[in-house]
Amino acid sequence: MNLAVFYLIRARKLFLFYGQDNGLPVNCHVFNDVEAPQIKHVLTEAIGTDLNWLVTVATSWEGRTESRYAPRPSQGPQGLGVSLFFHENSFAKGR
Repeated sequence: MNLAVFYLIRARKLFLFYGQDNGLPVNCHVFNDVEAPQIKHVLTEAIGTDLNWLVTVATSWEGRTESRYAPRPSQGPQGLGVSLFFHENSFAKGR
């Protein structure tokens, strides 16, 4: 089964792309008004079985993301520093 899922946090929209007969996931179903903690349940209901979904919903942490530029690499690191805020995940809980 080929599946791909995307979630838009502010819009609370869940996009499920799927393929027929293990084909490319070119069909799409959109679920509206889905809160992040409901994602696994909505996907399980849509497919009809629990596939032990690996779900991670994360965004950059407002006010804690910064770009760092240096004129030359020898003057320091360049790149984008991102602090992540996790809204939901289905990773196993630690013992």
